[in-house]
Amino acid sequence: MLIATVDKFAMMSWKGEAKTLFGRVSKECPRHGFLWADAKHPDSHSKKGVLPSATVKTVKPLRPPDLIIQDEFHLISGPLGTMVGLYESAVDELSSWTLNGKRIKPKIIASTATVRKAEKQINNVFLRQMSIFPPHGLDIEDNFFSVQRSTETIPGREYIGICSPGSSRPAVLIRVFVAFLTAAKALFDKFGQAADPYMTLVGYFNSLRELGGMRRLAEDDVQTRSFRVGMSNVLRPGLAQRSVKFIDELTSRVNSKDIPKKLGQRAWKVTDNKAALNNIKKMIAERLDRWVKEAKRPGRVLGYEKKSRQGSVAPLLKKPGLASLDTFTVPMSMREVEPGVRLIMNDPPSQEPPPWKVRPLNGNDDDNDSSDGGEA
Repeated sequence: MLIATVDKFAMMSWKGEAKTLFGRVSKECPRHGFLWADAKHPDSHSKKGVLPSATVKTVKPLRPPDLIIQDEFHLISGPLGTMVGLYESAVDELSSWTLNGKRIKPKIIASTATVRKAEKQINNVFLRQMSIFPPHGLDIEDNFFSVQRSTETIPGREYIGICSPGSSRPAVLIRVFVAFLTAAKALFDKFGQAADPYMTLVGYFNSLRELGGMRRLAEDDVQTRSFRVGMSNVLRPGLAQRSVKFIDELTSRVNSKDIPKKLGQRAWKVTDNKAALNNIKKMIAERLDRWVKEAKRPGRVLGYEKKSRQGSVAPLLKKPGLASLDTFTVPMSMREVEPGVRLIMNDPPSQEPPPWKVRPLNGNDDDNDSSDGGEA
């Protein structure tokens, strides 16, 4: 297997070793592998240290590559596409071989972010016909990668992006934070515990510098605007006055001993149940004890994930996969977390406050989950 960028194609004209990639070999050295016909290499090697003596032997040509995978194919266009197309003609010829009088070419799989004019682009670069996988199929609601389901039976999740040209990032974040916090308060005033999951707002930032700046704004502008949201003559449907008192962060700037306390205090405030505080402390203590136990095992180092060339690293945290989630499985996406909100918007938003309804519990839901507004 060979992984490289397309600009490395230019090296084929200058390096004879490229012949071995396409099976154009005539000799094999036990020490240095396959050799091409014009390779400047001795016919034998004397014994050296722990290396035994070796003799170069003659071999038959090897079978060329059968599969070529081109990622990000939509980027191979314009001047770069013209240059790559010239090299692809050479690669296609070097990777072809003859079987029973029939010319066998390699299979090419190209992944792209768009299929717009894909047939023309494939013909220009590879001089091949296009076959889309997976095919469109018979049902538009099933495209192999995803299946459309009715939101009447299984409510979906809507993702919203904010486009604010001409506005500074802090100004936009302040207004977005205020909108979410006060809208959640309006829902909580009307529906009570069913709207509880909306009452907590979590913000993620790319750096501690951005986080520190936004925390200062949250403790000043966001708190003030949230409290004064209903004190102006401007119509603000779906928003309600809210006093934001709890603002905290979970970062490396916080002492590791304080993080369990912060999580426990938050659970206590949300559920109004002191048992939640004790439960959080117990769960974190169990995980820390297991981490310490694993860390004391000699001959290895604990890490989040084991990467290549890290033989002594033992991964403790795991990404979600086909196996069941356990204590140290860490979700990497919102798609891996079941929605715990039992409040569903019926109609698209308008100038008036949106109509909402409480999601009824079905037979598979546990009645005990209704006390905290949904499943975690």
